[in-house]
Amino acid sequence: MTSTVEIQGLRRGLRASLSPPTVQVILEGPETLLAEIDPDSVQVFVDLAGYVAGMHRVDPIVIHPPNVRVVSVIPETVEITIDLVPAATPSPGTTATP
Repeated sequence: MTSTVEIQGLRRGLRASLSPPTVQVILEGPETLLAEIDPDSVQVFVDLAGYVAGMHRVDPIVIHPPNVRVVSVIPETVEITIDLVPAATPSPGTTATP
């Protein structure tokens, strides 16, 4: 199943982009359970707590229903680019109010 990779733990003042933004999750378990799995019950995320600006390769974390296991995640790592959020600049001709 294809899942979107979510971002967690990113410090304030930073923004991140992922490549690729989705991964293929291969699960194994009883056929009856696999047939009933709702794609929303499989959550994929990267924990970026402690990461700083730059390029990073991170293994996605998969949360899945009980009684099934993750066989593989394709690709195994995602490339993360973390940048500083640009500071807002006032428009020309505007003045700050006290």
